[in-house]
Amino acid sequence: MRAAGRFQGEFLAIVADLVGERNARHYGALLLTSTHGITDMDLSGHLGAEGLNASAEELLDTLVRMVANAGEAA
Repeated sequence: MRAAGRFQGEFLAIVADLVGERNARHYGALLLTSTHGITDMDLSGHLGAEGLNASAEELLDTLVRMVANAGEAA
């Protein structure tokens, strides 16, 4: 739990650099939950050519760009 807490603090500091302190938890949660979902769908084969035909890497790149753009707009 302590290690996870340290990671969370460092992670939120990085997110805060993008979107500001006020929005860090919101966008941090978005990034973490989305990453978990993308990973799960990738591992289960739903992102492949027979499914959504998208790579996990492309989706994660898009997500990070969207959060960075939201930070620039704030």
